[in-house]
Amino acid sequence: MDIILAASAVIAALTLALACYVVSRTTTHSSSWPKLKQSRAYKQKMTPKKRKRQLYLNSLDDFNPVGEMTTISDVAGFFSRRGNEFSVYSIDWEQEVLVLIRPVDGVDLKQHPFFREAQRRNAA
Repeated sequence: MDIILAASAVIAALTLALACYVVSRTTTHSSSWPKLKQSRAYKQKMTPKKRKRQLYLNSLDDFNPVGEMTTISDVAGFFSRRGNEFSVYSIDWEQEVLVLIRPVDGVDLKQHPFFREAQRRNAA
């Protein structure tokens, strides 16, 4: 009888966890970023969103845009001069965008146990 009760409790807990996961994945999340495909490369300052839990994959939605977009006309020249300052954060397939992060000056991302979270918290 105790085994049946324990199995029922485990099944109920798993069902609840699955339901919470499905609801969190299917709820519409509002984005601060335009969902338009950009024809040119650009850079923009951002601030990380304050979240209790980071449940989603890396995306632009982890940040709030600050200020205006600055178009980068010479992408190859930009990366030859400043490419070592950036690291890949994610690929946003909806916008077909490669998201690169430049950390705040003086921050060593290798000191944090989770590289992605260090990138998000210290983005300039």
